[in-house]
Amino acid sequence: MQFSYTSCYLDKNKGKLSRAMKNLKQILALIFFPILAAGQGTSSNITGILIDKETKLPLQDVQLFLIQIKQLQSTDNNGRFSLNEIPQGNHTIHILYNNEVFDSFRIAANNPEIDLGLIPVSINNSINENAASEQATIPTIALDADHSNLEDEGITSGQNISNLLSSSGNRDPFLNAVSFVFSQYNFRPRGYNRANQQVYINGILMNELSSGNAIWAQWGGLNDVMRNQTSTYGLAANQQAFGGINGSSNIEVGATEQTKQNKLSYSLSNRSYNNRIMLSHSSGLNKKGWAYTFSGSRRWAFEGYVPGTSFDGYSGFASLGKLLNSRQQISLSIIAAQSSRARSGAATDEVYALANDNYYNANWGWQNGEKRNARIGKVFQPIAILQLVSTPSDKTQFSNAISFQRGRNQSSSLDWQNASDPRPDYYRNLPSYFQNTNPFAANSIAENINNNPDLLQLDWDRFYNTNKGNIETLHNLNGNTNDSFRGARSLYVIGADVEQMRKYSIAGNIQHKSSDKLTLSGGYQFILQRSAFFKELQDLLGGDYFINYNMFAAQQYPGNSGLRQNDLNTPDRAVLKGEKYRYHYTSTINKAWVWGQAEVNTRKVSLYAAISGGYTSYQRNGLYANGLFPENSFGKSKPVSFFNYNAKAGLTYKVNGRNYFVINTAYFTEDAGINNVFVAPKTRNQIVENPEVSTNKSIEAGYLLRAPKLNIRAIGYATDVTNATSIQRFYNDEPEYQSFVNFVMKKINTRFIGTELATEYVINPLISINAVASVGQAFYTNRPEVLVYNDNDTNQNPGSKTVYIKDYYLGVGPQSTYTAGITYNSKKFWYLKLNGNYMDRNYVSVNPSRRSLEAAELVTKDDPLYTKIFEQERLPAAFTMDISGGKSIRLNKIYKKIGYRTTLYLNIGISNILNKQDIKSTGFEQLRYDFTNNNPDKFPTKYIYGYGRTFFANLSLKF
Repeated sequence: MQFSYTSCYLDKNKGKLSRAMKNLKQILALIFFPILAAGQGTSSNITGILIDKETKLPLQDVQLFLIQIKQLQSTDNNGRFSLNEIPQGNHTIHILYNNEVFDSFRIAANNPEIDLGLIPVSINNSINENAASEQATIPTIALDADHSNLEDEGITSGQNISNLLSSSGNRDPFLNAVSFVFSQYNFRPRGYNRANQQVYINGILMNELSSGNAIWAQWGGLNDVMRNQTSTYGLAANQQAFGGINGSSNIEVGATEQTKQNKLSYSLSNRSYNNRIMLSHSSGLNKKGWAYTFSGSRRWAFEGYVPGTSFDGYSGFASLGKLLNSRQQISLSIIAAQSSRARSGAATDEVYALANDNYYNANWGWQNGEKRNARIGKVFQPIAILQLVSTPSDKTQFSNAISFQRGRNQSSSLDWQNASDPRPDYYRNLPSYFQNTNPFAANSIAENINNNPDLLQLDWDRFYNTNKGNIETLHNLNGNTNDSFRGARSLYVIGADVEQMRKYSIAGNIQHKSSDKLTLSGGYQFILQRSAFFKELQDLLGGDYFINYNMFAAQQYPGNSGLRQNDLNTPDRAVLKGEKYRYHYTSTINKAWVWGQAEVNTRKVSLYAAISGGYTSYQRNGLYANGLFPENSFGKSKPVSFFNYNAKAGLTYKVNGRNYFVINTAYFTEDAGINNVFVAPKTRNQIVENPEVSTNKSIEAGYLLRAPKLNIRAIGYATDVTNATSIQRFYNDEPEYQSFVNFVMKKINTRFIGTELATEYVINPLISINAVASVGQAFYTNRPEVLVYNDNDTNQNPGSKTVYIKDYYLGVGPQSTYTAGITYNSKKFWYLKLNGNYMDRNYVSVNPSRRSLEAAELVTKDDPLYTKIFEQERLPAAFTMDISGGKSIRLNKIYKKIGYRTTLYLNIGISNILNKQDIKSTGFEQLRYDFTNNNPDKFPTKYIYGYGRTFFANLSLKF
């Protein structure tokens, strides 16, 4: 999988990739070796669906136990189970909850394939997840070593082999590793953008239409009611949604879908928050078919793991559901989560060294003896969803939902006018700025910081004193020549970038089992999102007013008061607390699509094909008339529309009930999104020249083994994304700009290739081991075109250039990740798990402008500076260890008067137990670059370090 380096920089590590792939082959050999031990023989595969005798609803996360062969398995979200490799003969299946038997039934395993259909059982409405152990999510655990010798040769013509399912009750070791291990270090599955996975709640798409990302903060803190989740990974078939290039997740939150329970829990942590308390109640269906669920939580920290960070979040959930009849149910669900998070940021090596702390945070400073952070992110966007589910027959199910969401998402920061940059880590405030011109000043600054580390933090007292002492008379107040005002004009303020949104959604889904071999599914979705974007003044920091004008335009066009105006309709307006300034516009996004899928399942082969088509339109409406762009900023832009179409197909060859070969392919088209369609939406209606859609061609193929004692997943993938557009906005130091610019990269081509490996082996009823590896590459495959638009120039014609970034890696986190672990499950209902993790080939994100002829023209290729300018930094590899454990206690065994369902759960997890605090999880080259002297150290790379030792402890009571 090597590729040639033809850009202006030849990677010094060219040979390392081949060694990495050689190591990969060795890993493959080690993982596939145990397959030889998995024989075949005479056995049965048994499937069925558990339903409640009274409500007739599917029973999810209920355990089935075959006592004769000691095999344990859990039902999925639809109550379905699949017991594979069962020796032929008579067996008793016990139905368990919290290790207590609630029901049982006998089966005669006398055929290779047995479908038991619907199985009514009495479980006293006590269904609950086993939160005492992560292992409850692993399906089909064989507890007897002798079972590995059973063989599967009894498959005859006309008999089906069970399909591979993907749901919350059937999570494989690879996805567990991605969620709980690799994600701590900025790992992205397959290197894809996070927008490539779609998230639905009750069938309504939750991804934000502007960025494509799912903002989990919108429903954070509601873990108890968000557990009914069905997910697909990669290009697998999905009956609930077409999905993105990396799959989709659908969360069912309706009260009729919630397990009957009361739960009170408290969590203690030293991560982003320190405390969490949560209370949930689900009634379950009563005799009249009604159900309701309430849940609420609070999460808070006066200071998180990083200094100066705090967190405060309140979350609430309510759902009311009604079983209209045996074929229809309706639910209304409301989700409201409000959070406020003080943020940290990246810094350079110089600043980390000056602070003597790899978790230095420049965003806070002391005020009245307390730490105050200038960068606060707040989210509150409540959601209401009304859903109707109909099952006109045993073969057909309809789901329709409507949703309304509105709220506010904001992020604050320091803002200033006619004053020096107040950030303590600004390059002109550091010793390195003076090192070559004034070494004495550089040494003095370093010494002062060493003696007083608070000099590296924000000086709130200085901001207040400066503002209070800056008394000025403002003439022509708000454009009125007869009005004036005298007061303290703030030079430093706190402003927030705000989005206020309203979102209307309608969605539908149908699933129809046409025959035993053919299943049809499809759906539609329509979304209208209207958002207002503006800057809001939140704190005058002791002053009386702030002025709404563009100080950069004022510097570029001195004496021209019109060009400096952010809003010509109210020039030089005095801005007070809570008022809008800088920019103000609205956007309207319409998005609609339909999709359909057909699945064919035969004895040996399962295949599917799916298509979707959709329409998206964007329109901007400027509410400010910008002085630099008076003809192209106020009022509505012309709408920009795109038609996207997608197709995917896959085939699974079922060798037998254990061995599967899988191949899936896809072809997607995607528009760039509104933020990459408009050149500078904050200031004008200008549209990128010839906006186009990108194409995504992807394939994945591999092998899966599902044996009683051994599970293996080995998947290879390759994805090519072509013709993409991306806009970066930053201060450009090139002589012809010297201003903020919109750096529009067009026709970007990227490639993602690699292998995902996961294996899990049950040594005995108490001990199991697992190993997971992800080895991939994500890199540019061409030299994109660039259009550079000046943000403070009346000339709207862009400059152009080519950036030589072909074969540079994308900054997507570690591209080689490994973990191996051992789990001990005690017979007394406690478990302990230990993992070792290794991450490597993590590259910093490159500055494309630095890979241009303009950056290289003053140095020759044999100059050491040439290599320094064009090389891509590879972050050091890292090794960590994690440990977790848990125990469940049935309290009625201690005190008989307590109800039999009352159970206490304790879970504790410790990450990075070696407390390594030197792991650079993320790095990026600053987009600002010294084009005068071609000095890459003037604006050096910034990094973020992974946390050291952290813990999370949860104590919950279910009753």
